[in-house]
Amino acid sequence: MTDPHAPIVSFETYLLDHCKTTPLSLEERKKLFSKYRKEVYMPWYRQVYKTRRQRIELTFSSSQYSRLSHQAESHQLGLPAFLKEVIEAYFDKSFIVRDKESVRKLDIHFAKIGSNINQIAFQANRSKSLSLHELRKLQTEIRDLRNYVKNTLSLPPKVEDFIRHQIQQDIRFLGAFRRALDNIQNEINDAY
Repeated sequence: MTDPHAPIVSFETYLLDHCKTTPLSLEERKKLFSKYRKEVYMPWYRQVYKTRRQRIELTFSSSQYSRLSHQAESHQLGLPAFLKEVIEAYFDKSFIVRDKESVRKLDIHFAKIGSNINQIAFQANRSKSLSLHELRKLQTEIRDLRNYVKNTLSLPPKVEDFIRHQIQQDIRFLGAFRRALDNIQNEINDAY
């Protein structure tokens, strides 16, 4: 097994160790590089990857999987990426963004409202009055923005509600969940 903390042997060093001093043809060099990649680089890379990443496995019923897949698709993400976002959003108490275009549109909406507020404030300061029409227009824009934000961003599901629902569906879930938490705790303890 390769040590992930050890520096990797360079291809040039590998060439010196596996060749005579005779120059290699391009074809021979390609073959040797392929062998180097297979024997040296990829085992080292896999070991480094394993030490920097932790893998967990989740099991879902078909209805849960279907529901999660549908949500991931609506957010234009693959299921693993969606689950990571949901978990991170839950811990950060933040929103899950459906796509970058939605964020760009939010920026545009906020910029328009900010501009309108500045124009209305300028006119109100200049004339020392504010028309009801301008206030209603601003209220409408803010309401539209609120609806857009609500439809664009979604909060992650509450874990407590999810667990409660799963226990109601199948009481065995509680035992499985406790075992999973114990396993995670053991992995964390082993890592430190």
